Amino acid sequence: MKKSKTVLIALILTLVVTILCTIRIAYADSQNKTEASSNSFGLMQQNFDTKKVEQNSKTSLTSYDKSGPKGEDFGDISGLSNSLATNTTLGTNSQGDYSKIVGGSETTIPKGLGKKHSYTSWQSVNSSNADAFSLVRKTGLQFDNEGFARVRGRYVVICTKVFGAVGDYVDFYKENGTVIPCIIGDLKGGSNKWGTSGGKDIVDFFVDRNTWYPVDEGGNASKKHVNPGTKSFHSEWSGTLAKSVNGGSYFSNTSGTKTVQDTTVVDPSTDEISNKTSSEYVHQMISLLNSYSPTFNKYGSKIGYSNGYVPQTYSAFLKSLKKGNRVGANCATCINYALEDMGLISRCNVYYRHGQGFQNVTTKLSRVTKRISKANGLSVKQASKQGLLKYGDIVGLKLSNGSQHTFVYAGLDKKGRILNYESGGSARKSAAPHFPYGCGPFKFTYGESHKIGSILRFVD
Repeated sequence: MKKSKTVLIALILTLVVTILCTIRIAYADSQNKTEASSNSFGLMQQNFDTKKVEQNSKTSLTSYDKSGPKGEDFGDISGLSNSLATNTTLGTNSQGDYSKIVGGSETTIPKGLGKKHSYTSWQSVNSSNADAFSLVRKTGLQFDNEGFARVRGRYVVICTKVFGAVGDYVDFYKENGTVIPCIIGDLKGGSNKWGTSGGKDIVDFFVDRNTWYPVDEGGNASKKHVNPGTKSFHSEWSGTLAKSVNGGSYFSNTSGTKTVQDTTVVDPSTDEISNKTSSEYVHQMISLLNSYSPTFNKYGSKIGYSNGYVPQTYSAFLKSLKKGNRVGANCATCINYALEDMGLISRCNVYYRHGQGFQNVTTKLSRVTKRISKANGLSVKQASKQGLLKYGDIVGLKLSNGSQHTFVYAGLDKKGRILNYESGGSARKSAAPHFPYGCGPFKFTYGESHKIGSILRFVD
């Protein structure tokens, strides 16, 4: 009996201990969950507070994507917003003075357009916009005393591709004669090819967020800035635009427009500028060729002359070179890339073939060009002297050895020498790097024995 009581007491004690342990474990688990819930809530609250602080901050906010792709054209540029260069002299900044473009490619603007001007923060550019981002990385964020973004003393603007590519120097002329010296910082779409609001808004300005935007939009201003070209702010810009003159790319000429002036294309017989054109297609093509030149120059040792492996698009060409791969290119490669980027062809295969003319001319390309035969059988020098070649002509040349060559005629320099764009014969040297000069414009090197077989000319 005594033994039975002892066993019973032991069982009861074991049960009590088990119950107590269970209660303790449950309590501990409950505490852990409570702590986890508290930590989770605390993290969310911290994130919320951070956003609230950013929204109410009076400091400069940047939307640069610091986690964007890294590489030669991308990276963390957050330091730029901490070293803004400001200069109080109109027409100059820490990167130098601007000069009026002479001999550039001219585009006539229809009457009644370009009267309005909008603006946007230059700090809003991010790495998702590769071209605009690349320009900012190379130039830094620079503003004048009015808060306008400036590069080489020129206003950084947004416009459509009719006027050029990102990085191009452009002078916009008002009907009243006022010239707005600009550099294209970004491209925009529009309700038509000229701009937004039916073309009434052609040129938009990049500005400093700090001085143009109020606190609730990330700036330090007491109120939002008025638009440029209004009665109270730059009233001289209030009229409509008459034309634009493109002076080439910053990327191939970072020193400004001085080189453009020094290489003005002129006709030596009349001493008048001969490379002006009213064709927007020529302007777009030349701007693109200028933008490609630095790539051909920089990666010349990786480019081999070839009619075989040639990347089908410029983006694929550039991507392959950046990976360290060797690629092929020929005389017509850069021309094809420009036609592709203009949306006129879909494959890199337009070229001149002896006896057959230009090959693979698409319906889109044929609608904006015409074939010219008046210069057939003449040398390029003869045709140029007789005025049978026009700036921007795509020329097919019959070489004396039976092969063929394709290039873009770029007029004459001040010494009367013929200039051209291409990525083959004139660009190539027998020893690497094969493409030390980009893709033009450079002096035409083919002699009198080579004859014109066909010309593809853009319509005005």
